[in-house]
Parts: sequence; structure tokens; C-alpha cells
Amino acid sequence: MELILKGPVGSEIRKAAGLGPSIPKQGKKIGFKIRNQLNYWFNPNNTDRLEVTQPESRDKVLVVNDMFDVPPQEKSQMQSAINYGLKGEHPVLFLNNVINR
Repeated sequence: MELILKGPVGSEIRKAAGLGPSIPKQGKKIGFKIRNQLNYWFNPNNTDRLEVTQPESRDKVLVVNDMFDVPPQEKSQMQSAINYGLKGEHPVLFLNNVINR
């Protein structure tokens, strides 16, 4: 089993780091990166693979997004944006995604 772990952050953290505060943009990029990584791993025509062990199949990859650093009022929007970027190509487990305060 392989693990892809991502940790999105809330808009206030992004602003403090000098980045744009866009939650939808960040979420879509995360989903897009996950999709690209999976497509790279499972492309049979890929000849430039690193000397690493690749997962046997997509079913052997667990994708986790830890929403700990996303404030409650932004969690739903972030989750939707990640799913949009991923385009439903792989299931995702969201941790710390409770939107209750």
C-alpha cells in the first residue's frame, strides 16, 4: 500500500506566508497534483521512472488530505475544490474535516 498525504492550509496561514488566500485555487491544485502523480505512476509508456518501487495498482494507493490547518468555515470549500481538481479519478480520505466548531 502506498500513501499520498497532502496538508492544505487555511486562507489566514496562506496570507501570513505571503501567498494568495484562494481556497478554491489551492484545493484544485492539490487535486490536480494527486491526479498527475497517479497518472505518472500508472502510465505504461513512462520510461523515465525513478528507481523506486511503484504501487501494483491504483487500488493499492491511499490518498489522504489532512484538513487540520484549515479553519472550520473553509473546510467544505477546500474539500469540494480538492475533489474538483481530482475529477473523481480516485477516492480520497479527509482527516480533521469536521466543520462543527
